[in-house]
Amino acid sequence: RSRHENLIAFSNTKIYKNNLITFPSNSEKLKDNGVEYIYVKEGFYDRGGKKGNTVEAQKVAEMVFDHFKRSPNRSLGVIAFGEVQQQAIDTAVRHLRMKNQSYEHFFKEDRIEAFFIKNLENVQGDERDTIIFSIGYAKPPQGGQMYMNFGPLSKNGGERRLNVAITRAKHNVKLVGSIMPTDIDLNKISSDGPKLLRSYIDFAINGPSMLITEPKDPGIIIHDSEFEEAVYNFLDRKGYKVGTQIGCSGYKIDLAIKHPVNSGIYVLGIECDGAMYHSARTARERDRLRQSVLEDMGWRIYRIW
Repeated sequence: RSRHENLIAFSNTKIYKNNLITFPSNSEKLKDNGVEYIYVKEGFYDRGGKKGNTVEAQKVAEMVFDHFKRSPNRSLGVIAFGEVQQQAIDTAVRHLRMKNQSYEHFFKEDRIEAFFIKNLENVQGDERDTIIFSIGYAKPPQGGQMYMNFGPLSKNGGERRLNVAITRAKHNVKLVGSIMPTDIDLNKISSDGPKLLRSYIDFAINGPSMLITEPKDPGIIIHDSEFEEAVYNFLDRKGYKVGTQIGCSGYKIDLAIKHPVNSGIYVLGIECDGAMYHSARTARERDRLRQSVLEDMGWRIYRIW
């Protein structure tokens, strides 16, 4: 399902203990790809009034219409943490639909992968190209400390519900929130769900680098073999910008050439017959399956023996 590695990298590390083999993406941080964080600074959670976070709900509704305008060919789903926020978003979307009826065909329920607004507890089994994920929970209207109660997320197994929700997207998760990671006080929570949410917000803001437990110097070049190092040095002397060991899981692309102008895009992946190649169990896995999956994800792959 995950057409961008970042969509599964967080769950692979936090839930599956890095046992999944995932394939690197040919882009790093690009808009509308992978996981993004949209911060709604003015948002607040009306716990007593049962209206949820109306400011955030309004932002989500605007993002829904913006999506249909800019990415009409991508299917879309909205997930809220709880029922109250789900209803707030539904109300905000309906108001915008009444004002602008030129997008009504996107809301037809008989469409393949039709638009939906669901909450954490009833989204299992759905998948869409883009998922807008509204946290909702935030500081109270009068400011001050936020309550460390996250509805279904705080219940037993809340971390599994969160895992299901964040792995629904094929191309892009837009995590929308009115809080920053530090607003979730680890000293005041015992359940795993809110702890995982704090880490996921951090991941959405900072990318896969926050998953690495040991600090890694981005300037250090890692090579699998002397041969790979020789290929790297040759390309480097020719003036190419070359990345090494691209990927988040056990499977990595040895070398990748960066686009000379468009930052964050790799124009070519290079595989050498080093340790990664020899670790594959069969010739078919080495020479056919990996390449077809990578090309399907947008890579151009070149092999050097």
